[in-house]
Amino acid sequence: MQPHHRAILNYIDENGFITDKDYSALTDRAKATRALDFNRLIELGLIERHGRVRNTHYRQVAGM
Repeated sequence: MQPHHRAILNYIDENGFITDKDYSALTDRAKATRALDFNRLIELGLIERHGRVRNTHYRQVAGM
C-alpha cells in the first residue's frame, strides 16, 4: 500500500469518511489520480463509495 493510500485510510479513521475535496487538501495529486487512488482502495475491499456526483464520499468497509 502506498503512503497516499494510507493517508486516505487515516483520514477516514479520524473523521469517519473522506471526500475528494478533503483528499485534495491532503495531497497535491491531480483529480484523475485521486480518483484512481479511491478506486484502488475500493478494488482492495478497504473502502466503499457512497452518494453520487457532488455528494460522493468514501467510508471504510463495514466490519473493518
